[in-house]
Amino acid sequence: MPKSNGKIAPTQKEKDNLLVRIILKIVPDWMTPNIISVLRLAMIPLIVAYMAMGFYKTSLAMFIIAALLDTLDGTLARARQQISDWGLILDPLADKLLIMTIIAFLLMLYPFKLLIIYVFVFDLFILLVSAFKLNQYKSSGIKPIQPSNFWGKSKMLTQVTGISLALLWLAMPIAPILYASAMVIWLSLALQIKSAVSYA
Repeated sequence: MPKSNGKIAPTQKEKDNLLVRIILKIVPDWMTPNIISVLRLAMIPLIVAYMAMGFYKTSLAMFIIAALLDTLDGTLARARQQISDWGLILDPLADKLLIMTIIAFLLMLYPFKLLIIYVFVFDLFILLVSAFKLNQYKSSGIKPIQPSNFWGKSKMLTQVTGISLALLWLAMPIAPILYASAMVIWLSLALQIKSAVSYA
């Protein structure tokens, strides 16, 4: 039985998407969404290590790659209709740990510390609530498979963009980059709250 990352079945639009067809041809069958999630988890300590050493450009590049792997993860899961209990845990866990770990490290370096604390606390709250709901779903025997909505996708995009700009500012400490990162992170926080409300 094929493994999965707990994503929904593909729509006809996704099946006809040229990019999806290319990805399915390029990515081998053994490269399951779960393997990609594990790879993303393995990248987290490397990103932090490069940040600790002051190699901010390298950490930025690896962070972007990890974020892109999340998109690949979701595309494969939908297109191949691979579903597993492990995927329901690994995919969101990799997302949250990636964001929260980088955010926690930024707390020591980023000047707008209150903003970073807000993002970290809210992400931690969502992670705990998700774990609680997943446990409830597993007890009832129902798989909590939900499609990503507009707000969820927008939140992820703005959060990744904001953190990327923050890392870019560490590499190139220019005021416009700093303020741009803060604005995008504030926007991601608002979208995260909206996304949580819409799913609830």
